[in-house]
Amino acid sequence: MNMNKDVNDILNNFDFEKVKDVMDTLDWKYWDSEEDTVSIYELRKTARYLLTTVYNAPNSPHQHLSTGGFEAERRMYPGDSKKYLHLKFVVEEVNTADFEGATNAD
Repeated sequence: MNMNKDVNDILNNFDFEKVKDVMDTLDWKYWDSEEDTVSIYELRKTARYLLTTVYNAPNSPHQHLSTGGFEAERRMYPGDSKKYLHLKFVVEEVNTADFEGATNAD
C-alpha cells in the first residue's frame, strides 16, 4: 500500500477542468479564494487534502470526508488490507433522509 501513489493516481485521472467549468458556470468559488474564479491548483489542493485525510483515518470499513463540492471516500474490505479511494464532485444530491417526517400532500 502506498498512499502517495494511490492519491496521485486519483488526482492524475480526475477531470479537474470539468469541475472548474461547472464552478465557473455557477459562479461558485471558495470563500478563501484570492481570484475571481477557482483555480485548478485550489481544486487539486482540496482534493489531495480530503484523500490523504481519509486514507490516514483510523482503520474501519468506511471513511468519508467532504468539502467544497468534493467527496472523498476510503473503503476497506474484510481480509483485504488495501485501502480503496474514491473521489467525486457533487453539484446536487438528495436522499430519503431528506423526506423523514414529510407529509404526502396528494
